[in-house]
Amino acid sequence: MPSNSYDLVVLGDDLAALVCGTLCARRGLRTLVLGDDRPSRYTLGPHKLPIEPTLWPATPGSAGERVFKELHAELALRRKLREPKIPAQLVAPDLRIDLGNDRLAQELDREVGDKPGKAWLARWDKGIEIARQLDPLLSSEHAFPGVGFFEKRELTRLTEKLAVDANAWWTDAQSNPHSAMWRALGAIALRHPSASPAAIARAIDAWRAGPSPLRGDGDAIRELLAEKLTTAGGEIRAGRVTEMDVSWGKISSLTLANGDEIGAGQVVASRPPGEVAALLGKKAPKRLAELAEGIALIGYRYTLNVVLDEAGIPEHMAPTVAVIAAPDKEPVGDAAFSLHIGETDDAGRIVVMIAALLPTDGPLDADRLMPKCMALRAG
Repeated sequence: MPSNSYDLVVLGDDLAALVCGTLCARRGLRTLVLGDDRPSRYTLGPHKLPIEPTLWPATPGSAGERVFKELHAELALRRKLREPKIPAQLVAPDLRIDLGNDRLAQELDREVGDKPGKAWLARWDKGIEIARQLDPLLSSEHAFPGVGFFEKRELTRLTEKLAVDANAWWTDAQSNPHSAMWRALGAIALRHPSASPAAIARAIDAWRAGPSPLRGDGDAIRELLAEKLTTAGGEIRAGRVTEMDVSWGKISSLTLANGDEIGAGQVVASRPPGEVAALLGKKAPKRLAELAEGIALIGYRYTLNVVLDEAGIPEHMAPTVAVIAAPDKEPVGDAAFSLHIGETDDAGRIVVMIAALLPTDGPLDADRLMPKCMALRAG
């Protein structure tokens, strides 16, 4: 017998799960966000270091902008955003570009010359047009993938045109020697070395404006969303789910490791399909098993924190830097990574986070994963 029941239970404690839970709670659903209590920071001596970088997509018309408008949190978010003079930088062999909508043309002209710079900028502008075609998919009321007949028809129309236009743009862009930079920018932002042309277009659109660093890193935005969730009557709880109970073809309750049972009208899982299928056991739908089999683990997100005196940070360094050390190689490991510069603390120290993708051919146990991490750190 369930000890408590909710209209919606969201499984996961990542940012996507928290956004979903907060929106649903604000729309009147009795919501529980059930996470694994994974800390966002770890302690090392006197320092509390972040697990991974968190950037909020502040591009006009983006889904992120829509979320905070619905939550009436635009001003609160704006107060948490850092406002550096240079939003982000792209660094590669013989190339250093300050990114930003009002900077890019001048930077390209300085670094690659007038004619090549204008050609690169024109392709960049075309990529932004492609990226805008994703707005109706990501920031509308449509479910994605679509659910009903009319919704599926509308989304199919949008995605088919997007795929054709994006492929044509990427085919043309690859004739430019600088296209390898875009592939690497997409890999850094999306954590995938072979993103689709539409996804790359979306990523370079965000990079051009400059990712939005937050005061307090990911803690700031999590605290803001958690406040909105609890104010709307939602709950956040930690617990490990061991089983999902199914009745009449739908999930009815969740069983936790401590034996507690929670009733659920609906469940949203911010987890891989394989984990969800394992919780359902023999009652897992065939389609869910097919999705799980079709997903391959291609890498791990690797982050390294370095604590420096503020005097060790180069002058005019942006808070977010995309480093493409080897444009001719796969954008993984030390060939393409990002630097995230924190804020100066009271002792004059700054945390610099290095984030990279550690490529693998599948899951690795700890004994095999550790040597690969050490090799990547050594460069």
